[in-house]
Amino acid sequence: LSSSAWPNASHEHRPAHVQFGHTRHQASSAFEMLSRRLTPKVGSRAGMARTLQALPHARRQAASAMMSRISMTAEGARHLYGLWAESYDRDLTTWGYRSPARVAEVAVSLGACGARAALDLGCGTGLSGEALLAAGVQASLTGIDVSRGALDVAAGKGLYAALLETRMDGPLPFDSHAFDLAVAVGSLGYVEDFGALFAEVCRVTAPGALCVWSVSASTWANDERGCRSAALALQAEGLWRKNFESPAEVYLPSHPDDLEREKTIKVLAFRRCGLPSRCSTSSP
Repeated sequence: LSSSAWPNASHEHRPAHVQFGHTRHQASSAFEMLSRRLTPKVGSRAGMARTLQALPHARRQAASAMMSRISMTAEGARHLYGLWAESYDRDLTTWGYRSPARVAEVAVSLGACGARAALDLGCGTGLSGEALLAAGVQASLTGIDVSRGALDVAAGKGLYAALLETRMDGPLPFDSHAFDLAVAVGSLGYVEDFGALFAEVCRVTAPGALCVWSVSASTWANDERGCRSAALALQAEGLWRKNFESPAEVYLPSHPDDLEREKTIKVLAFRRCGLPSRCSTSSP
């Protein structure tokens, strides 16, 4: 993807390799903020900060505990993944996380191998990009995320043509119709305005583009934060149409916390309208 896809990117939206700099200072700040949040649970804030910095295992345990306590907002995601980025891939693999592979499987079954430019919304450390490439998607990948620490890990994998630090549910710094594939894996739980997110996804994807995401099954079923109603409102407007909805699937089958093991997700796919022959419903 050429830089013309984000010609007016401000400092806030510059590519990750431009923005990254004071990583050690930022990590220390993240540890300090997370320590303040965890103090009521673990005791001394200074002691927790020292422990988080010194012991990778302790960082993983703290991140695991915070999954059920962190604010489900963009700022909450920034804090959590700033702490967790270093061990995130290993931990999620240990916990049986299959959402990236499932989203990639559904995308490929609906024709994503022909995509040329893909947008990875909330790309985190790049697990979703790895899954797309492993499934045969050869598109140029652009990733966005609110966590610099996670983007730093993703950048080190060399999978993405561009990585930008920005939230998902604000104005996206891309030209209209810039992408023919958009995915979001494990990131919609932190979205505060689904109407804004889905409208922007429709704007930056071309007619016929495929949009595939994973979402908490309860979030979708209960229309939390207007998730389902926002998606269906755009379908009613003729901007996209649902092509696929999976049954509920276990999210983290090997997670050490009982509540996390009980959580389920769905995978959904919507096709951007504009080419009538490609906007009919179908299942893989």
